[in-house]
Amino acid sequence: AGLKVIVQEQVAAARWGDSGLLNVRGELFLSNARYVPAELPRLDGPEGSEPQVANRYLAMQGRLVEAGLRLSAVRLDARGAWELDLANGVTVKLGRRQVDERLERFLGAAVALITERATDISYVDLRYTNGFAVGWKTGTIVAHSTPTAGANDA
Repeated sequence: AGLKVIVQEQVAAARWGDSGLLNVRGELFLSNARYVPAELPRLDGPEGSEPQVANRYLAMQGRLVEAGLRLSAVRLDARGAWELDLANGVTVKLGRRQVDERLERFLGAAVALITERATDISYVDLRYTNGFAVGWKTGTIVAHSTPTAGANDA
C-alpha cells in the first residue's frame, strides 16, 4: 500500500472578511492570507455562513451586471440581514426577509436613480413593504444654473 497524494489548486474567487479567501465553491481555503487581492469582492458573515454568502453573491452579481452595476461586497449580519456594496459606493440594504423580491424591486425601480445620482447617494434601503428609502450623502450640493441679471456673456 502506497501513499496517494492529491493536489488541488485553489483559485481565490472572493475575500472573506479582512484576510480570508474563498474558492469558487464558496469554501474558505485560507483564513489568514498574507496577501489579499483588493480587486476581489469582499464577502462577510457569521462563521460557517461562507457557502450561503458566496451563493447569494453569485446569484445577485449576475443580475446587477445585467443592470450595469458591479457588486463589490456582500454582508450577512448575525441577525440574518443582507447588505450589498456596489462599486460606485452605494450600499443596498435588503434586510432579512424577501431578499430576492427586494433585489428585484431595487433592479426595477432604483437602478435608474442610482445610475444618475450615484455620487449623491449613500444607501438605498429596501426594508419597506411597498417601496424604498434613499439616504443622501451629507453636504451634497446639486449644481444648477440660474441666469443672473446683468451677467456678462464674455
